[in-house]
Amino acid sequence: MGIKEDLEERRQREAAKRYFRQNNVEFFDTKMWVKLFFSGFSMAIGCGFLYALFVSFSHIHFQYILGLIGIMIARTLKQVAHTGNRKIALLTVCFYAFSLFMSFVFTSVLMIYTSIPGASFMGLLTNGLVYRMAFQQITSLHFFTVFIFIFGGIYGYQNGLSN
Repeated sequence: MGIKEDLEERRQREAAKRYFRQNNVEFFDTKMWVKLFFSGFSMAIGCGFLYALFVSFSHIHFQYILGLIGIMIARTLKQVAHTGNRKIALLTVCFYAFSLFMSFVFTSVLMIYTSIPGASFMGLLTNGLVYRMAFQQITSLHFFTVFIFIFGGIYGYQNGLSN
């Protein structure tokens, strides 16, 4: 009888676990994590590329736009997950930092692409020196620009926490 009772108890625990996971919006299964990662990654790449296009056409580095990208990423992730919580907020900050870096990468690639005839966009994008140049640009920013980026990250985090 001990084995039958253990099996029945195990079945009840598994059924309770399935019920909890199906009815709890805070629990993310593997499919939801893939959706969140893909949407955050595509938002980071897309926003970085759009900012680089803006800079290449206008020749103005308007850092306030980059400060607002965190809010757009948080709202997108919250729409995908149908909730806002700490996991969404942390993903927002990670993808926000990635978006900032990729905006500098795409700006460097477009600058080189338009100034050197015969340069390949994808060839420049796979070149490690472009990423190094973007990292050097980020590390040599002014205090006010860094403040805007930090404020954008904090605001994106807070936006990711709220429902």
